[in-house]
Amino acid sequence: MQPEDDFLPPPAKPAPDRLAEPDLAEHGSPEALAKLYAAVAAAAGEFPEIPRSKHVRIKTRQGYTYEFAYAPMGEILRRVRPAMAKHGLAVIQPLAMAGSEAVVRTILSHQSGGRLVSTVRFRPGDEIKALGGQITYLRRYALNSILCIEGLEDADDDAMEHPTTAEPKGGGRKKAPPRKPPAEPPAEPPTDEQRAELNDLMHASGLTGRQIAGMTRQMFGCAPKEISGAQATILAKELRAMAPEPPEEEPKTEEGVL
Repeated sequence: MQPEDDFLPPPAKPAPDRLAEPDLAEHGSPEALAKLYAAVAAAAGEFPEIPRSKHVRIKTRQGYTYEFAYAPMGEILRRVRPAMAKHGLAVIQPLAMAGSEAVVRTILSHQSGGRLVSTVRFRPGDEIKALGGQITYLRRYALNSILCIEGLEDADDDAMEHPTTAEPKGGGRKKAPPRKPPAEPPAEPPTDEQRAELNDLMHASGLTGRQIAGMTRQMFGCAPKEISGAQATILAKELRAMAPEPPEEEPKTEEGVL
């Protein structure tokens, strides 16, 4: 008697995932692809200049703002479609979902059957307005890329590296905070000769160790053991000025001979 499992139908094979496609893929025969790229080259040579009519100001989390201009999606399509239609080209950008990811496809096709497919995947936000903004942003970038159109100022180079302003809540514009100067090299400590001279001057001036510590904290903001060689020179100069002058010696006279 055969096992019961033998009478069960074989499991169905999973359907191929049509979305599991490389980010950039070619479809069609070599001849069709050759005609596709020839048509793209011919159409690109007839594309007019596309003005960047939209201006955007972005405010970062740090409070800085930067600006850039771009050509909106409708303006790009309006200006490239005549040349594309003339050379048998069309572009479509369907949207699909693959699990928790959204997929934007940009399909550039030619009347010969050749197709170039660019795929962008992203995780959509919770709000529908944010999702619409993400889709429009990616569609515009993908279209510019597949047609090799300069429809956007490069906001990553100059504007991001040199933020212009930070806008306070009260209005107005204020300058970006200055960059910190490079750290100075550590100061050289006093030499043994300088330390010996300071000890001699301290005894000559009659000052106590506590009084010397008060002088260094007031002059340099640190204890006597923490001063540098340059600060030791300044302190020695002050102590010389405070030291009492030695008494003048009386001139010696020779005794006369009686």
